[in-house]
Amino acid sequence: MASYLAPYHNDTANLTIGADSTAPIGTDNTAPIGTDNTAPETYGSNHTSSLSAMPPTYSCENVTLFNEYFTYCSGEFQAISSIKLYSLPLFVVVGSIGNMACFAVLSQKNAMKSSMSFYMAALMILHTAVLYMGCGLEWYSFVTHKIHFLHTVDWFCRFFNFSFSVIRCAAWWILVAMTIDCYLDVWCPVKAQYMCTLFIAKFITTSIFVWLVSLHVHAMWIYEVKNGMCMLDTSRQDFETIVWPWITAIFSHYLPILLVLIFVVLVGVGSLVNQNCCDNNANNQKRFTRLTTIMAIIFLSTTLPTIIMNFIDQSQPLWQISNDPRHWKKHSQYILWQVIFSTLESFYVSFCFLLFFLVFPALRSELRNLLRNMTCCQPRSRDNLLNANNEQLMEINNVKSECPQNNRTTLV
Repeated sequence: MASYLAPYHNDTANLTIGADSTAPIGTDNTAPIGTDNTAPETYGSNHTSSLSAMPPTYSCENVTLFNEYFTYCSGEFQAISSIKLYSLPLFVVVGSIGNMACFAVLSQKNAMKSSMSFYMAALMILHTAVLYMGCGLEWYSFVTHKIHFLHTVDWFCRFFNFSFSVIRCAAWWILVAMTIDCYLDVWCPVKAQYMCTLFIAKFITTSIFVWLVSLHVHAMWIYEVKNGMCMLDTSRQDFETIVWPWITAIFSHYLPILLVLIFVVLVGVGSLVNQNCCDNNANNQKRFTRLTTIMAIIFLSTTLPTIIMNFIDQSQPLWQISNDPRHWKKHSQYILWQVIFSTLESFYVSFCFLLFFLVFPALRSELRNLLRNMTCCQPRSRDNLLNANNEQLMEINNVKSECPQNNRTTLV
């Protein structure tokens, strides 16, 4: 969702090159190597990380010339405009409807009985919030040619950095919790009976939010709107602007990605090793494992490219605009790839709900029942509807009787 909107509302007199818009979906601009940049950004915004000590080698004249080239002479600008104009509203509309439908099914009393169902429901809420705060506000700014709300007043700049970072990183950590749940089910089924419960899931989710709030709360006082841009207060050279960004980057971005990678590999290996164990009973758990593995692979595939580009940007700073048109072409292509990778990550957030409905037939059946009940189509008595739902969930909850060593009650 980090992107470049400047040709619509940038005042080139206020531009300084060094935009670190390469971070995954709008992080909060406090972390090294672009891992913490608050999303909807403007091309040419300051590289606000105080860790970047490279002296500027550009001029305002070069910035103006490049903006003119990028806007009127490059095909990349037209491609970016099309991507943003059509993909962002699609992500918001489809993601909102799908996530809320999935949440409505998962929040049913008979369904919310396992840790996985709770994690999935929480993930749907977080993904919806990310879509509205990232894609929604960015698309509104794009089509109205107005400055993003983020860059208007100090209080919103600070609150947006704080809240968006907490919500986005919480979704990452919940995916980590899901992979750990699957790991315990595959490798330690006895321990999973006591460690992968609904109560533990609620406790872990609460702990994740408390942890992330403590990590990102500094954004409430170290950000400001300066020269029309929401940015880190670069005049400060203290612990919060030099050391804390590294702590935030490690525990909010690098560590969850690393843990997802490690546990998804362990889950895959364990599934192959134990594939003949308790075959008759493990259908639901196999579905959970399959779902989490697919989600983790897509998550890594859409997140790692952006982070890799951040490292490239730091080692080979393409943002140092020169007056060589050949360099402008290269930089335009670099911007396009940034937007493409950001769009891929938005795609994952928007269409993740489809995986739930594809993997679990019971979710699809429950959704059909809810829709029939809401639209009054094919009316059924309340008792018949409850009996039908209970029959579907009864098949799911037969794990205990069929497989004593892995008798966790699962959702779907």
